[in-house]
Amino acid sequence: MCRGYTRLGVLLLAAVLCPWGAGQAEPGGDAAPPEGPALPADVMTPTRHGFCLTPDLARIFSRRWLQEEFARDVSLNERQEVELSRRMGERITDMMENHGDKMCDLIEFSIESMMQMRGRPFNTELSQQFAERTVELLPVVRDFMRDFARDARPLLSDKQWEQLKDRLRRDFQGVDRLEGMMKRWADGDVKEGEDIFRALAEMEEEGDPENRGHPPRGTLELRRARRRAEEDLRRLSPSSWEAYVREAAAFFDFTAEQTAEARQLLVTHRAQAEELMTPSWRDRCRENRMKYHLRWSLGREPLAPWVYHLEQDYKELIAPLKDVEQEFCESLTALATNEQRESGDQKLRERAEKHGMSLDSMDLQILGLGPR
Repeated sequence: MCRGYTRLGVLLLAAVLCPWGAGQAEPGGDAAPPEGPALPADVMTPTRHGFCLTPDLARIFSRRWLQEEFARDVSLNERQEVELSRRMGERITDMMENHGDKMCDLIEFSIESMMQMRGRPFNTELSQQFAERTVELLPVVRDFMRDFARDARPLLSDKQWEQLKDRLRRDFQGVDRLEGMMKRWADGDVKEGEDIFRALAEMEEEGDPENRGHPPRGTLELRRARRRAEEDLRRLSPSSWEAYVREAAAFFDFTAEQTAEARQLLVTHRAQAEELMTPSWRDRCRENRMKYHLRWSLGREPLAPWVYHLEQDYKELIAPLKDVEQEFCESLTALATNEQRESGDQKLRERAEKHGMSLDSMDLQILGLGPR
């Protein structure tokens, strides 16, 4: 409900819209649980029950949040990141077991209301109903933040802990302000022009480390579009490619020699990518993405042709970079011997079967696996 934790909520959106645990009916449905033994909590079977939040998914969502959001305030090493994402994932699964139905109700109501209003701010009645649902969950958000801090403290240095305390202070202040507004709305006191999504965006912006000490430039919509564009550029950066090396080495069980070759491939392809990402290229990408993210502020204007051309231009801009990334991934996979590839294939088959799916030779080929 505040900066960063709101972003984590977005990552969990698909998960909380579906029931926690296997064998439950989908939200809003009357279907009876399927016959058969209950499935373990770490098994997700999309062919039988739909998508649900497993402990592994909670950990993955947590690690992504730590990498993309939390790292803007506190930089973690890999060991800290792995352990904190594990602990955070456990907190999320506990939260969903205890409060998943209420969170599901809030998100479903929000989506239905946005569809009803077609991009316009919620009316007074919808704002009041939204607030009534939100007020009930804000204590859960505070508890989650406190638990996160307790889990993080033993893993952090004194400097990192001070950075986290500074962030938490701002985040708790944001929750307090949101709670005050939600309680007022729940009583029917919704002032003209108030909009929950604008309020959340302003809270997110206030906590952004890049904005501290600087007066805001441009409208809120423009500043938000600029921030989203910068996030898109960060995701394109080859600095994230190192994860490919770690994951490939673990998946294929690379030898020390293969791992050294993989790291050399990383150095070579990262240098090629950096050559492509010139200042003028970055400016063109940033401008394109800012226009793209501003589309929501244009109301009900017919934007489809304009958005289509924006997307086509962006694909052309990033195509050379994506080619380098694809070549890097293929070169990395090619280091594996046939025996290592067969072992990796078997891991995937076992994992797929555990979740009620199957992999054939075409699936493996699409994934770039199978024998060479």
